[in-house]
Amino acid sequence: MLLELTYWQSIVQNAIGCTIGSFLAIGVSVLIYWFTIRKSVQSAKAEKLLEEQNRVKAFALMVSDAKSVVEKQLKHIDSYIETLNGQPVNFPKITLVPIGKIKRIVDTITVEETGLSYMRHFSTKDGAEEFTKMLDYFDYFFSEFNSLHDLVKTATLNHIDRANQYSELLDVLNKSIVENFSSLSHGPSGVMDIRQGLSGVMYRIVEIRSNFMKARRDADDIEIAQEFLVLPLNRYLETLGGELISESEFCRGLYYTSSQLIEYYNRLPDGYSKFRDEMIGVRQNVEVNLKKLELTSAKLLGSELAKS
Repeated sequence: MLLELTYWQSIVQNAIGCTIGSFLAIGVSVLIYWFTIRKSVQSAKAEKLLEEQNRVKAFALMVSDAKSVVEKQLKHIDSYIETLNGQPVNFPKITLVPIGKIKRIVDTITVEETGLSYMRHFSTKDGAEEFTKMLDYFDYFFSEFNSLHDLVKTATLNHIDRANQYSELLDVLNKSIVENFSSLSHGPSGVMDIRQGLSGVMYRIVEIRSNFMKARRDADDIEIAQEFLVLPLNRYLETLGGELISESEFCRGLYYTSSQLIEYYNRLPDGYSKFRDEMIGVRQNVEVNLKKLELTSAKLLGSELAKS
């Protein structure tokens, strides 16, 4: 009977020991699992935080680069307006800064990704408004600078039309001199017609044209044509007096054509006034929006992420 009792006590003790051991093992396993899960969650949170920080940092760099593009273009617009104020005969070319860095923001930055990261990093009530405003400003700059190219192109084509009118009339003047000189020097008698003093007149006209041809650099050089041919010819014909001009169809034609050329030349900068005003309007709008962008992006560009 005593042996039987001892036997059952041993079994109970072993069972209790196994149960306690099992519970301890389960408890340890649960703790290990819990710590593993916690570490995984913490690791995932750290990875997500790093990802968001990198996204905000990348956005800060993009904003800084795109802002620099706007500043450079603004300087070129200022220089261009100054050139337009001088009303040059040859239409000036504007320097257009590549806008790929602005386009990258317009095409790739979204509220759903970068915007949420920005708002979590800068957790203020104004975060959403700041971010969306920055995107709005870059949308404006992208649209404005694309339109700027078209604006300059249209003004250039209008100027070319006016310059072509001048060039066509200049060809008429030049051809008239060449043809009349040829007819006078190789007429039926083979001797230049000296009636009404035309031999001396023709000599001077040919001399003026010869000086022009020596100074001419290319066929489209309007300034050289005006300085060396049109003005000297028109002034010389005026010195001849109205009687000789009225009696000579050739001189009358040259005087009329050269006077028209002077008028065309003076009208060449006429299109600058409206175009300059349009450029000034563009400049003012860009400057205003640039200042707004500077205020809105100050927190982003002044953050440690932007500096790291």
